[in-house]
Parts: sequence; C-alpha cells; structure tokens
Amino acid sequence: MINGADLVIEKEEKLKDLVDRYIREQIFQKKTLRSGDQIHERELSRVLGFSRAPVREALKQLEEQGLVVAIKYRGWFVADFLAEDLQEINKIRALLEYNLFQFILSRGGVSDRDLKKASALNRKLEQILNSNLSQEEQSFEFAEQEMEFHFFLYSLAGEGCRWTRKILTNISYQIRCGLHQWMYDTDQMRMGI
Repeated sequence: MINGADLVIEKEEKLKDLVDRYIREQIFQKKTLRSGDQIHERELSRVLGFSRAPVREALKQLEEQGLVVAIKYRGWFVADFLAEDLQEINKIRALLEYNLFQFILSRGGVSDRDLKKASALNRKLEQILNSNLSQEEQSFEFAEQEMEFHFFLYSLAGEGCRWTRKILTNISYQIRCGLHQWMYDTDQMRMGI
C-alpha cells in the first residue's frame, strides 16, 4: 500500500525527482514495495497529488537505472534480481573500477588522506556487520555504506573517466537493489568488504 502522507518536499526539487525519491524510499527503507510488486501509476499519482506526467517520468528514469521494469499491457513493476544478476553486475563493476583505478594511478595515485578515508569507510562496513542491528537493518545499512564507499572511490578520479564514472554510478543502483534483496547473509556481506 502506498502512502504519500510522509512525503517531504525538498526546496527546488522537481516533481519527477520527488516521485523518484519517494519510490526509492518505498523500496529500500519502508519496504512497502518489494521485488515483483506492481506500481500503479494512477494510484501513485492520486496518493502524491501530482499529475501522471512526473510519475511517468520518474518511472522511466527508474527503469533506465534498472530498479523498475515496464511490462507491455501490464504496467510497471519493481525489478526482481536473481543472485546471478548481482554476480554479473559485480563483475562488470570490478572491470570498470579496474579501469578507473588505472587512471587514478596514472595521475599520481591517491593521497594519504584519501587512503585513510577509504580505510575508514571500509571499517564502517565491518562495524555494521558486528553491530546488534536486525538482519534487515544490517542489510540496509550495509548497502547504503557500500554505495558510499564506492562513490568515494569514484570521486578520486576527479573529472577524469567521465563515462566510466557515469556507468559505475548507474549500475550502483542495480547493485543496491540486488544487495537489498540478496545480502541478508552476514557471511555474504563480509565477502564484500
């Protein structure tokens, strides 16, 4: 069930982006939308009090990022990730990150400060796994921190490797969705550190 009562509108936020953020919250935080669930465009429009145009734009954007799928004559659905999908996407990410790191090294590598920050972000992942959080909370926090860690690594390239960073950012959404669905096993999460 979709509830728009808790929607907080950020200043200067486009309606499409607001709908995008709202759907992500329903998938990742509130879990009112799960893999395979249908997203009713008309109902979402009614609940949020927007026309269907920004809802449709947001759904198309989420489809490009692999978080939702459009099935002809049926509608929009939250993407369902198989474990094999996550493995394949992680292999693609590893290849792209290798290219990114080669670029960073060719430009002189990373500073001690950046290395310490990367190490601190990695330690946070370990702390999450050793915390007393529930399995579900642990999985959510791990996925969030894992994305923050990788986005920091991407930022080390500065303005270089623009397309590599763009593709990595885009597949990060699929990885997050896959992590959210498949990373409920602490040992499996620990392998990601």
